Amino acid sequence: MPDAVQRLDFQGVVIVADLIVADQYLSPHLRRNLEQTDQRTLQNLNDAITSLGLHVVHYSHPKLLAKHARRHAGDVVLSIFGGSTSRSRMALVPAICETFGLSFIGPDAYGRIVCQDKEVSKALATTAGLKTPPHRIIRSTSDLDSVSDFTLPYVVKPLWEGSSIGIGPESLVTDRQSGRRVAEQMLERFDQPIMVESFVRGREVSWCYIEGPRSTGIRSLAEIVWDGQQDYFDRHLYDAHHKLSAEGRKAIRNISHELQQRDASAMEKLLALVGPTGYGRIDGKLIDGSFIFLEITPDAWLGPTGTFACSFADYGLSFDQIIARILLSARRGHPSRSPNDSGTPDGT
Repeated sequence: MPDAVQRLDFQGVVIVADLIVADQYLSPHLRRNLEQTDQRTLQNLNDAITSLGLHVVHYSHPKLLAKHARRHAGDVVLSIFGGSTSRSRMALVPAICETFGLSFIGPDAYGRIVCQDKEVSKALATTAGLKTPPHRIIRSTSDLDSVSDFTLPYVVKPLWEGSSIGIGPESLVTDRQSGRRVAEQMLERFDQPIMVESFVRGREVSWCYIEGPRSTGIRSLAEIVWDGQQDYFDRHLYDAHHKLSAEGRKAIRNISHELQQRDASAMEKLLALVGPTGYGRIDGKLIDGSFIFLEITPDAWLGPTGTFACSFADYGLSFDQIIARILLSARRGHPSRSPNDSGTPDGT
């Protein structure tokens, strides 16, 4: 059994995950539930964790974790909760864990919100030394005129969404008239600011990482190749349609040897600026060996066939061993700091 597994000292794992209900009537990019979890992924996680000798508890909503928090002082919380429309939905579980002193995996509430906000994460990426595409923020219809002189082609995307929510075929804009229309429709549909960002031609890549004590942290640069076409993403976005129809069409290649040291160092600095994030991806484009930052995803999809898991294939790690290393990245809780059991203010 790997050393990483031997060092696990939790009694069990609490998975917070809302299960997805497919909406066959909406185009993939218009669905608001793409960050929720399918039953197969939940079962894969359950099987991997139980194979490590740990028990699993599943809660479908953060309020259930809060209700039963005192039962889990010896456990670790793994949140893959997607929520719905709240801009702070990703921060709910870590906030509960910090409130009750529970150990948990991933960023704290601040880190979750920073990563979810594309404007803020791009600013931090620039501070860390990463290149980012030119972009503007459309906060209301009164800002729509600002796209009139933005260099074509460009991408229109919601500011606070992940998992390619809102990003479909029309999001890649090649003419000014359609760009204004797409931005206006997106403002209305998603009720949040919109980012207009220069389209970057280049190879679609994800820098995948698992943090951990001593030698347990690992990094890998993965390239996504679509239909065997090396230049496919010079002309297309990797959007929600691609992600939901990837069976047999997507190949993942480990190209860590192509990552320049200055880009690797900048991504490490970005993680330090955000704070511990446990595991995740930094998505971008690779152009002539240079990494262009697009976004950071600290709650990367944990399916065994996803980009994240497949990126570590060259390490010879099984899916169970990848999950073990993720569990090792946990933030340790302090149960003694949790509110008293009486539910009354201290000192009364």
